[in-house]
Amino acid sequence: MRSLSKRFSALIITSAILGSAEVSAAAEKVVIVTQSTPETGSTKVAARIWRRADTGSWEEIDGERPEIGVLEVAETKCDISVSYKAAAMWGTHTRDVTATHSCHEPQVVFNDFIPTGIADAINLEQLTNSTAWVAALGTSPGDGERFAQTFQTAILQGNYGTVAIAGSEISAQLRKAGNSRDADVFAALSVQATLSGIAKANKIEPEALNVGQIDTANYAAIGDDAKSALETYQKTIGLEKTSPGFGKTGWATMRSLEGGNTTAAAQWKLSPSAAIKFDASHFSLPKE
Repeated sequence: MRSLSKRFSALIITSAILGSAEVSAAAEKVVIVTQSTPETGSTKVAARIWRRADTGSWEEIDGERPEIGVLEVAETKCDISVSYKAAAMWGTHTRDVTATHSCHEPQVVFNDFIPTGIADAINLEQLTNSTAWVAALGTSPGDGERFAQTFQTAILQGNYGTVAIAGSEISAQLRKAGNSRDADVFAALSVQATLSGIAKANKIEPEALNVGQIDTANYAAIGDDAKSALETYQKTIGLEKTSPGFGKTGWATMRSLEGGNTTAAAQWKLSPSAAIKFDASHFSLPKE
C-alpha cells in the first residue's frame, strides 16, 4: 500500500512538472521594435517598454536586448488583450506616450519616434561603433573597441550612471583642449543620461525630463520641471541644499545611478592629442 502511495505521489509530481513545461513551451517570442519615423530615417531607438494585460495596470518589462531598438519578450498569450507602450530610454526621442500597440507575432513595431536635439547631435548606435571611435579619437583600434563596448553594454542595460560619467569626463577633457563644440555635445549627453536615470528612479515619464537644448555653457539647458525633479532626487540620496553639487548633475548624483558606482573617471581618459583632434561628427548621422 505504501509503495502504491509513493508511485501515485511520483505520478502527481511528474504530471505537475510536465504541465509546467507545457506552459513554458507555449510561450512565444515577441520582438518589440522601436525606431524613428520613416521621415527621420527609421533610426533605431533604445526604449523602455511597459505592458498591460486586459484592464490591469501598466508594468515596465524587460527581456533580451540583442541590439539597440529591439526588445525580445516571451508571451503565453499574444492578442488584443495585451498592450504595450514605449518611451525613449535615453531622451533621444519623443512620441505620444499614450499611443499603444496590441501584441501580435512575430513583431510589434513602434515607428513614430521623433528625434530631439540630443539625437541630432549624437547617435547612440554610433557610440557603440568601434570604427566611429577610432576615427573620432585618431588612436589605436584597441581604444575604440574598449569605448564602444562599454557604451554598448551601458546603453542596452540602462546604466545611466555609466553614460553620465563618460559624457562628463569626455566633455571636460575636450573643453580643456579648446574643443568647446564637441564638449557641449558630450556635456548634454551626460546631463540627459542623468535626467533619464532620475526619471526611472522616480517613476516619472521619461519625456518629461529631456534636455531642452545644447548650448555653449558647461551645462545643457534644462527646464524648471527637470531641475525640480533633479533636486527632489538629490534629497533622496542625502544631498543638502547647501551641498556644492545640489541642483547640478554632479558626481554624487551620477554615481548614485545604475552603473555609476562601478565607473571610474580613468576609464575615459583621452590622450592629449586625441582630445585636441577629437571629432564628434563621427557619432552623428549624416545630414541629407
